[in-house]
Amino acid sequence: MEMSVDIDNLPLSAQSLYEYMRRRNFYINGKNVLFLELEFLERLKNTQKSLKVTCNNLWESATSEQRRSLDKIANRYNYICRQRQKRRYRRNINVNDYPNHDSFDLINGSSFP
Repeated sequence: MEMSVDIDNLPLSAQSLYEYMRRRNFYINGKNVLFLELEFLERLKNTQKSLKVTCNNLWESATSEQRRSLDKIANRYNYICRQRQKRRYRRNINVNDYPNHDSFDLINGSSFP
């Protein structure tokens, strides 16, 4: 028996969507989801690979708002954009950035007399 799907209440990722359908004994094109498992997982893997490549290609020319959207898409499918992995949130202090570093206390942030 075919069941209807309420699209608004579906899980976010393709894998959890598959599990959702499997638990409820859905049919696709007249075949039980259980019999389509291998084919489905192969397609899912290929989709995620192409999503990762697309995300990495778009990142270079994206605005910050677009990058946030790409991050959401990538995180939904358990991928992080290549460039985001390289980003660091803490800055390493390099004493060469301060021309008078020999008269500056980096620990206490005060100048020596």
